[in-house]
Amino acid sequence: MSDIINGFFGEHRWLSNFYGADIVYEGLHFPSVEHAYVYSKYLNKPKDLAQFLELTAGAVKRLGKTIDIRPDFEDVKLDVMAELIFCKFSDRNPALLQKLVETRDKHICEVNSWGDTFWGVNLEGVGLNMLGKIIMARREQLSKEYLLKAD
Repeated sequence: MSDIINGFFGEHRWLSNFYGADIVYEGLHFPSVEHAYVYSKYLNKPKDLAQFLELTAGAVKRLGKTIDIRPDFEDVKLDVMAELIFCKFSDRNPALLQKLVETRDKHICEVNSWGDTFWGVNLEGVGLNMLGKIIMARREQLSKEYLLKAD
């Protein structure tokens, strides 16, 4: 068994931001982290939220490349992602929370073929892996919470 999770596919698909999870952001429910993340980018929020929420996570990601983005987004995107990952791996989604805790101390790396070297790493292993780091930080928080409950 490997000490590294390389990519959010196959048995680790549940780590992906596209994976279905109950996410609450700004008081609204979203079907995935990707939906909430793209929503957070909007300068002018979508007029038809119900239609936005019906889109697949992939369609939402593509849409996010065409919208007017709020001017402070680069300054807040890490905090937004951390908030969304906190929500994904919480009592709101107990099965996902449990799966994350069960990864124990494995290194989590968002390896991707589309060349995202900010949130993940490319196929050559180059990148910042910020999403993996945020997920591992959430796991560390959860591990500490579990230890406190056990005492």
